[in-house]
Amino acid sequence: MFPDFSFEKLFWDKKCLVIGVDEVGRGALAGPIYAGAICFYPEEAEKIQKLKIKDCKALSPVQRIQTSKTIYEYTSAFCISSISTDVINKKGISYANREALKLAVRGLLDKIKPKEKKIIVLVDGYPVPDLETLGVTQVSILQGDSKSISIASASVIAKVARDTYMITLHEEFPMYAWKENKGYGTKRHLEGLKKHKSCKYHRTLFIRKALS
Repeated sequence: MFPDFSFEKLFWDKKCLVIGVDEVGRGALAGPIYAGAICFYPEEAEKIQKLKIKDCKALSPVQRIQTSKTIYEYTSAFCISSISTDVINKKGISYANREALKLAVRGLLDKIKPKEKKIIVLVDGYPVPDLETLGVTQVSILQGDSKSISIASASVIAKVARDTYMITLHEEFPMYAWKENKGYGTKRHLEGLKKHKSCKYHRTLFIRKALS
C-alpha cells in the first residue's frame, strides 16, 4: 500500500488549497528538529500518484535522497524549517516540534501567497496547537504519513535535509558516529557519549534518560 491523494481530493473538490506537513528528528538524542511543508495541486495528482512515494520511514537513505529529488522535480511549493538544540533544551521538545511545523507552514504560505482560498493543512498524528493562528484549517490524520502523499512527501524532504545537516556535524564530532545514526541513540552513539561526554548539539534531558 502506498499513500495516495484521497484526503487531498476531499478538499480539492471544494476548491481548497491543501498543504501536507510532517516533522522528523523528534526522538533523536542530538541535533535540531526539522519540519517540511509541501503543496501539490490537483492537476499534478495523476503523475505524482504514479511515483509511488512512501513516507521517509519506509525508505532507505538512498531511496529517500532519490525520492526527494523526484519531489522537487514536480513542485517548487515547499518549505523546510528547523528548531535548534538550544531551543529544545530551553523550552522542550513539544514546543520545538510545534514551532518547527508552524514555521514550515508559514514559510510555505509566504512563498505561494494564496489568495481567497481556504487553506487545509494535513497533519500527521495529532493537531498542532495554535496552527489556526496562521489562517488555516488543520486536519489531523493518524498515521498520516502512510496515507497522504502530501504528508509523506513533507516527511521525506525534511528527513533528507536533517540527515544532510547531521552528516556535516559528524565531521566536527566523529566520536558520536552521527554520519551513521543522525543523532539517534544507537550503540555507537551511546558509547561515544560515555567516553567523550556530551557536546553542544546534544539534548540534555534526552541523553540523561538514555544513559540512566
